[in-house]
Amino acid sequence: MSNDKAKSKAEKMRQDKEDAADLGHAETNFFTPASELNETAEPRKHGTQASRKIAAELLKKLAPWLKTSSHRGSFLTAALITVFGLIASLIHPILGAIAITIAAYVFLSAPGMMVVCLACFPLLTSLNAAIFPGEQGSFGVQLVLIAGSFVALLRMVIYQGLRPGKLCLMLTALGFAGGLFGALTSTAPGETILSAIKFIVPLMPLMFWADQLGRRGLGLGPSTYAFAGVLTAATFGSLVVLLIGQGQSLNKTDFQGLFWHPQTCGLILGLACIFSALLPRLPNWLRVVWFLTAFGLMLLSWTRTAFVALIIAALLFAIWIWWQRWQLKFRYGQLILMPATFGLVASLTIGSAFYASTLKPADYVLETSTQLFSEEAYAGARTFALYRSYANFVKAPITGIGFGIPSDARLLDPVFAKETTERIKMGLGSEVLPDKGNAFLAALEESGVIGAALWLGLFAFCLALAVKSGPVGLAVGAYLTISNLAEATLFSLGGVGMTLWIGMIVAMSVKQVDLKIGFGGSKLRNLP
Repeated sequence: MSNDKAKSKAEKMRQDKEDAADLGHAETNFFTPASELNETAEPRKHGTQASRKIAAELLKKLAPWLKTSSHRGSFLTAALITVFGLIASLIHPILGAIAITIAAYVFLSAPGMMVVCLACFPLLTSLNAAIFPGEQGSFGVQLVLIAGSFVALLRMVIYQGLRPGKLCLMLTALGFAGGLFGALTSTAPGETILSAIKFIVPLMPLMFWADQLGRRGLGLGPSTYAFAGVLTAATFGSLVVLLIGQGQSLNKTDFQGLFWHPQTCGLILGLACIFSALLPRLPNWLRVVWFLTAFGLMLLSWTRTAFVALIIAALLFAIWIWWQRWQLKFRYGQLILMPATFGLVASLTIGSAFYASTLKPADYVLETSTQLFSEEAYAGARTFALYRSYANFVKAPITGIGFGIPSDARLLDPVFAKETTERIKMGLGSEVLPDKGNAFLAALEESGVIGAALWLGLFAFCLALAVKSGPVGLAVGAYLTISNLAEATLFSLGGVGMTLWIGMIVAMSVKQVDLKIGFGGSKLRNLP
């Protein structure tokens, strides 16, 4: 009886084994020999290890981009925050400003938040009205983003115990002296005081940032990459505008991208070209794609000022490479740099005034056929603005007409000024030209010889520090200087002028460039 039970049990177990084999599960059956189990499990084990190795390598490559405190992480985070803000601006620019400020507070360090808020200032106040609703230059956008930069400033003061240095003190002293002098001599004291405040207040957090460059562990280097991230978002955002065909629909001018005017678009894209080419730690594929996109869109905008300034910046960088290749060391270079920079700014100012004095009075002729300006009207508008500024300077060479005062007195009326700006933005034309055409001549016109010495002295000091910092500061400083020979954005920080100032200041954190020098094949390494 017991033998029959044993045979029955053995038969049942054999049948179960055969059934499992038929179903294709023999390798997992209890009766599978150990040797067979090892043979089938070994490939799976190797496959799992290979998958884990691939995942680990991928995570290792992505880690610098996912860590917001790193250079690449700040770059990517700032770019995404800017895109998020631009999408929110499709509802209203003020909502975009709020979104950028909150996201920067949550995801970035205090220096990164400060730079992103200030860098998005000109973007959201100069948006293309064919795409974005609302008033692009609204006071609310400026207030939100500047408030965000001061929140970041307070975070650095409270939690890191940082204090202002020489740049902050110099900005305060020169700003107070220039503002007081302008208020006492201006034809419109209230407008002068307001213009001085609009210039000084946005620069305060930026100068505080620059004062901390000698200290380590504050995240100033990554915040420079945050600025580059904002420029990247502006570049590829403008590419999207080109692809959807909205580039020329607003004011019938050349390509303008995300911005209301081609000149603004071209100047920002030219700055993006410099950072894409010279900023270290970026992958080569990103560097090439970013540069080619920015340069191509800049050419589409037909911004002559940006193109010429970019070429001169490239030539100066080539000279710097030659200097490094031959390892030339000028013993007294640091002593001469500061007075040489002041001399350069003074020479550009005197030269601009002399050139304007040779011009004849011109009529401002406006045509709105295929472009906002015809070639004749464009040239006439340039010479008209220069001669008008020089004529105002001759009337009051010592005191000027007042800091921030427009060349045409009719623009002092806020209603008339707003209507004029809106008409020009919409391509309807205007009998009054708000532009001044040259920042150095405009400083003489507005502040006279005495006031211009104060305001241009501040710029010259910052320019010398940028040149001293390394090739990136040299290139951006040259770009800012040359572009202001044809644009008066140096002391008007409500638009593209803010972007150029930020570019020059944050470039001071990049002490050297990590790239191969073509002549000698050597490599320079001294990164922040």
